[in-house]
Amino acid sequence: MFNFCIHMDLCCSTEHIRKNWLFSQSVDGADASAFFFSLIETAKRSDLNPMDYVEAICTFGPGGKTDEQWEALLPDKIDLGRLTEMRERRLAAKPDPARTTAYNFVGATR
Repeated sequence: MFNFCIHMDLCCSTEHIRKNWLFSQSVDGADASAFFFSLIETAKRSDLNPMDYVEAICTFGPGGKTDEQWEALLPDKIDLGRLTEMRERRLAAKPDPARTTAYNFVGATR
């Protein structure tokens, strides 16, 4: 019975992943989709909220430079309490009244 459940779980998740590739417009798009699907499934298997885990990876990941910083993002070591602090800081942020130019948000590129 146990092996059957594992087999059905793998079959269903594989079938779900195959359907998701249908809408990839490029190889880079497929790579990005695979990255996020992997994060989401990892969070589910680790009993974490997938949205919180993806947000934490996107918030804290780009600043990671050392192995210790990257290891701190693993599902069994991540501190989602830091995410709550970041959310509170974002909500408390105020615009600069002396600013005369528009804000430009620039994301990371390859």
